[in-house]
Amino acid sequence: MTSRDLVLDIAVNLGRIGRFLLQNNLSRARQFAAETKSQLTQLSQHQLPNSVATPISKLSKLIDQMTNDQM
Repeated sequence: MTSRDLVLDIAVNLGRIGRFLLQNNLSRARQFAAETKSQLTQLSQHQLPNSVATPISKLSKLIDQMTNDQM
């Protein structure tokens, strides 16, 4: 997958995570958080400009917290 594809998929998943959390559907939110974590790992292997790498790094830490805390 290209960097662009991964960023788009991550953005869509973040919307899904937010929606499922608002609906108190934690199992689906966890599912998409795990998928997003995998996509962030893939994206970290790509060459990214600093303007993108910094927010992606922060997002990766946030998703790690979400998946480790088990929401």
